Amino acid sequence: MEAILGLIFTIVSATAAVGSFFLDVFKLKKEKLQIETQPQQPSITPTPITANQQIDFIYPDRPLDVNSTLYIERPPRESLCYQRILQSSALIRIKAPKQFGKTSLMDRILHHASQKEFKTVRLNLTRLEDQFLTSLDIFLKWLCNRVAAELKPESQVDNFWDDKNTGSMINCTKYFQLHILSLETPLVLALDGVDKLFRYSEIAQNFFPLLRTWHEESNNIEIWGQLRLVLTYSTSPYIPLSINVSPFNVGLPIELQELNREQAWELAQRYQIPKCSINHAEQLMAMVGGHPFLIQLALYHIQRGDFTLGEILQTAVSKEGIYINHLDEYLHYVQSDATLNDLFKKVVFAKEKIQVDNQQLIPAYKLNSKGLVKMQGNDIEISCDLYRQYFQKTLNRIEASQN
Repeated sequence: MEAILGLIFTIVSATAAVGSFFLDVFKLKKEKLQIETQPQQPSITPTPITANQQIDFIYPDRPLDVNSTLYIERPPRESLCYQRILQSSALIRIKAPKQFGKTSLMDRILHHASQKEFKTVRLNLTRLEDQFLTSLDIFLKWLCNRVAAELKPESQVDNFWDDKNTGSMINCTKYFQLHILSLETPLVLALDGVDKLFRYSEIAQNFFPLLRTWHEESNNIEIWGQLRLVLTYSTSPYIPLSINVSPFNVGLPIELQELNREQAWELAQRYQIPKCSINHAEQLMAMVGGHPFLIQLALYHIQRGDFTLGEILQTAVSKEGIYINHLDEYLHYVQSDATLNDLFKKVVFAKEKIQVDNQQLIPAYKLNSKGLVKMQGNDIEISCDLYRQYFQKTLNRIEASQN
């Protein structure tokens, strides 16, 4: 058995590596083509809501429940995910800035899988304590224990861990193959916020290739086809990973975009906004773009009767506005890192896109992960007028006070 497991980490020949590379590129292009060439969806018709239907208009700071009528689909992404997760050794990668709906989509994928009697485990890595990120061995033990705890078999991690004769990746692989996947039921392992690991070089440069190996190992060992992976992350990986071992260029790539005009209008209908119209959605989107959270926060306050749309737009960047906590949080984030602050200043006051060099890519990725900027290649620009107005005003005031 040890010899079989050892195959997982065997270095492939140069010929196989080249073949794998072209196959990966073909798969990736094919998956993107599936999304981009789907037939155009007709204009969205507002979902009928009966007068006595009860909707829980909770503050929009958490993922939407799988039964929530406030969830807006962005076709064809949902249907592609539901189809893919049922396939052997599936891997789905969901990428989008913070508060764009990654976790809400992930929860729906898990719900769909559970309806097919799959086992599901979702782990939120953004909340993982630093004590479990001090070494690869500690992190992988944590992973094994948490997955076992969710599935409720006995952990038995110590029985599979051989610190003297094998490395932690082989120990972890052996544990999944002989203990977790022995349940003989497909398992969907969803890792929410894997980009947190980008900051931990030793873990990232070993764990992500391990995920790629697990994804592909069903070609050699049938039981690995039982494992399906769902990953969410907010920005492109900025860690050095060979394309032949990275999990970020295989599987089904899903990139969540901003809401378009019709989707924003549909969301307003579901919030039961009186006298809602396309013009209302356009006025709001002129300020916040298609940012799902910023749109939903405005609709939440309008629905409650706290503010009118005019009042929200008029006070958007003031201390009395509904966005002030969100904006102040991002100001603190930007100012906590000098490289972020310097780059973002240039973006905020630029009249058009600016181009970043390779040394500025990591801070650009970090700004993009928060949704503060939009990136296309090495070109970046401010993501919406709300951020431009607030940061121009605030940074000018800070600079004046320092002088």
